Amino acid sequence: MPLLLLFCRVGLWRDRRENIRTWLREFGVTDVADDGRDSVVGKLAGRAVRYEIDPGGEDEQGWTKASIDLPLTAPYFEMYLSRQYGSTAKRVARGDMIDVEVGDALFDKRVVVEAAPAAVARALLDEKTRKLVLAMMPCDLEALPGIVSVRKVGVWDDAESITGMLRLLRQLATCMVSLPAPTTEEPRGALPESSVPVGYRSPDPARAQVPTEETSSSSELARLHEVRKRSSERQNKAGAVIAALIFVALFILMAIVSSR
Repeated sequence: MPLLLLFCRVGLWRDRRENIRTWLREFGVTDVADDGRDSVVGKLAGRAVRYEIDPGGEDEQGWTKASIDLPLTAPYFEMYLSRQYGSTAKRVARGDMIDVEVGDALFDKRVVVEAAPAAVARALLDEKTRKLVLAMMPCDLEALPGIVSVRKVGVWDDAESITGMLRLLRQLATCMVSLPAPTTEEPRGALPESSVPVGYRSPDPARAQVPTEETSSSSELARLHEVRKRSSERQNKAGAVIAALIFVALFILMAIVSSR
């Protein structure tokens, strides 16, 4: 039976890869080829793209990830997008998260924008890009030097999902490489302005931190790194506490059972 199950999985993944290759080509990706068991690669407008699927297992959730490479000459920028949760406001209030507001009520309500410099996030997240991001939610998106990637929980190998991810990546990649390169550490004054200021979400809108012209790109990036590191450490500690409580509960349960 395990051998039969293995053959079924191999056949399913073979069909899945063929679907991915087909829709990548339909989108305009060239040089499409398999890259290992779980991913398909190619080139979109001369940039390397990758589409990966991990189907998961009995106790693991599967995931799908698409990415596109960027030239390292693009302006240094980091952005992490994820869905808003009920705990987001509390995490921002205690300094465990940065959430840049872009002035779009629906987008700000549904998407967390952890980014630096904030001026670049405002330039990238224009109306077209925001619509593409919302269409992909829930997902996790990372824009880093040299690469942009979007990751979704579950197996997404249908035409709509594949083209949606590629459309979003192409839009972000095009915008990022067209940004003016900084000549100093000061914010990029040549970026488009908006009638709505970009700020960091705050329980009191009047006290929301709004990056000023004096705020340097390097200080914003340092702040982002500090907050994300602190958040990761807090989550690791919480996970360790939960694991310890589970261990203690199991130990007590075993003691009770053995005493009967």
